[in-house]
Amino acid sequence: MKILIIHQHFFPEPSGTAKSAFEIARYFSQKGHSVKVITEFPNRNFQSVSNKKDVPKKYQLLNSIQVYRLNNRFKYSQNAIQRLLAYLWFTIMSCYYGFKLTFKQKNQLIITIQSIPSALPGAILNIILGHKHIFYCTDMMPDLGIVSGMLRNNFVINILRIFEIFTYHNSTMIFAVTQMMVNEIKTRTKNQNVFVLPDWLDDDHYLTNKDKYVDHLLEKYKLKDKKVLLYIGNIGFLQNIGIFVELA
Repeated sequence: MKILIIHQHFFPEPSGTAKSAFEIARYFSQKGHSVKVITEFPNRNFQSVSNKKDVPKKYQLLNSIQVYRLNNRFKYSQNAIQRLLAYLWFTIMSCYYGFKLTFKQKNQLIITIQSIPSALPGAILNIILGHKHIFYCTDMMPDLGIVSGMLRNNFVINILRIFEIFTYHNSTMIFAVTQMMVNEIKTRTKNQNVFVLPDWLDDDHYLTNKDKYVDHLLEKYKLKDKKVLLYIGNIGFLQNIGIFVELA
């Protein structure tokens, strides 16, 4: 198959979705499929992604993956307007390049990852060109912006809600990282082809070997007969790391 992956973050960015996007692309490439990726120049610590002096080039062949990097004219800052403009620019430009790269192609599958700016082009290309579109939802948008306090304007939120529903409606299949997200998405769209894909992680490998790993860790760190607080997930701006201090 011919597979186009659209996501604004990609290797060598250190973010979680950049890593999973690269691993998904590499996986399909190793299976013999033709893989193209539309992304941006690396965006670290909310710095401008327009710096072409970064190591990655505008076009490069990476592990047989054709990577096309866009030059975003806006900065991903904590300022909501600037951030929305950066997302909008990526949406428009990835639509253009997506159309250019997949026009007249058969057996074309489009995979989009994470939020509205990456998934919206896939939905648009699904309508215009009829390509199958798989949306891998790792964060609910605009919910994340509302919870973080970056989105407060009701008009903007309502517009983003329209984009969100449009994306769900025009996805052949939707995958989300938790069952709770799957259940919530199903309440927002008539498209019920929504399934769990837990963060591109092989759960079975860890669950099958759980006892062996647990015994090894208990012995290595001398934790037997001690109370252990275990946290699995992100530690960042939205997570209340202070709760661990309180518990300790």
